[in-house]
Amino acid sequence: MYISKAGFKCQGVNNHYFVLFSSLIIGALICFFVLESIDIFSQKNTEILHLTTELLSVFVFSSVVLLEFQRLDGRYAEQTNIIIFGFSIVLMMDYMNAISFAGMPAFITPSSSQKSIFFSLAARMFELLTFAAIAASLTFHGRKMVWLSCGLIVSVILIAFGTLFAYNLPSLFIYGEGVSIVKITLENVLLIGYIVVAYLFYKKHNVDGEKRYLHFALSSVCMALFSLLVTQYQTLSDTYLVIAHLVKLCGALFIYKSVFIEGVLYPYSMVNKAELYASKKKNELKTILDNMNIGVLRLSADFKLSYYNQNALKTYFYLRTPTQGKYIHDVFPPDVIDKVLPFLRTALKGEQVKFSINLKGLDEETLFLDVNVIPENDKSEKVISLLCLIENMTEMKLAEKENEELNRSRAN
Repeated sequence: MYISKAGFKCQGVNNHYFVLFSSLIIGALICFFVLESIDIFSQKNTEILHLTTELLSVFVFSSVVLLEFQRLDGRYAEQTNIIIFGFSIVLMMDYMNAISFAGMPAFITPSSSQKSIFFSLAARMFELLTFAAIAASLTFHGRKMVWLSCGLIVSVILIAFGTLFAYNLPSLFIYGEGVSIVKITLENVLLIGYIVVAYLFYKKHNVDGEKRYLHFALSSVCMALFSLLVTQYQTLSDTYLVIAHLVKLCGALFIYKSVFIEGVLYPYSMVNKAELYASKKKNELKTILDNMNIGVLRLSADFKLSYYNQNALKTYFYLRTPTQGKYIHDVFPPDVIDKVLPFLRTALKGEQVKFSINLKGLDEETLFLDVNVIPENDKSEKVISLLCLIENMTEMKLAEKENEELNRSRAN
């Protein structure tokens, strides 16, 4: 029942997160349609904005590819080659899109909207295919370098085709009229594709509980919105194109958050979990030792007192003042030190030592103790500490003494 309630609670939080984001997108769309006829940027400023957003996208995808290529923790191993192959193509297409935008210097052939749109469509098509492969739980077997090389080969082919032959394709943008019916059709296909993979990622997130899939779903929603917005602009500086690139940047940031930032923070998260686990185990061990019926002392190799449990604290009044880190000569009386020191020195040679001693307690009563000294070694077999297990045999000794006296009185 507890697990079920926790699951419904987590589901409710995720639904709230997704609905809130969707509401923001819908609200933004309403604002965009209201601003349909307003050109808020000049042509020159649009070129700067386009170049900036595309280069940021290139940075995001190159960071993701680099992290996946260097990933050693084995998590999401089935997705690594997919991301390396797909996103290496995406970053190259986004780079070509950035330098091919109308108004940019020529790269082999003059820059134009036709050329830039071709690379933009290619980038988003391979991003969609990469998302679809991950959502379908496909696995690309083989070495990372092979898939990176394949991605670069495909990129070179697309760059050559787009640079030399994009002008032979059906027109994608008509100056004075806006986007063509061909581009609108392709964008609608991408729109539907991104909506489908967003749904698949959201389902995987609900099943697996992985935040990566939720971020992929949100990125897919952003890219679907991008495809919708870029079917509406009529000039290269109107509101739709400006906002579309900002939405695309949001989608890239979701990918950056889910893969790169999460991947960088993961080792620190594991260290923190390890520290919490070690602290928990240490507290558990302390609880166990404090409830044992024997006294436990740990001494360093130079006879400093580093630990004692509650039983030792209750039994030996010498320990009732702060003593951890002090030499045993400064804690125990000289007569006690004289009795135990030879045995401790023997244990420092690597031998387990057992002996019995008696000493005066708090009320001047005699305590009879059995001591077991266990040497603790490091990896080089050097003794670094001594674990002393001390069993109070006083009651048993007194009982034996009373029994002997009783038997002696009966014999007389």
